[in-house]
Amino acid sequence: MDVTETTVSSILTRSSGYLVPVASHSLQPYRGCALGSSLCGVGCYVRHNLPLTRGQPWGGFVEVRTNAADAYRAQFDRERAWARARRIGRSKNSAKCRL
Repeated sequence: MDVTETTVSSILTRSSGYLVPVASHSLQPYRGCALGSSLCGVGCYVRHNLPLTRGQPWGGFVEVRTNAADAYRAQFDRERAWARARRIGRSKNSAKCRL
């Protein structure tokens, strides 16, 4: 298992697709997976994501984002405003569809 540390400028990722009704964001405090195939096995689609794995075998590395708390605090107000605006926009569109 290769464990490394890094710093990042952002820690929150805006959700899209099937996650939109469930959550506005996902929190990414690390990159990688320490479980390998033991948890999700061959069905794990992430192991095929070359930008994410950067050529490393999935399950063989974890990159810890050591400034995760600071990055979260720096993004929080802006991302909360974005999520609220999106929720209000979705509510207005839903109301139009029901008329």
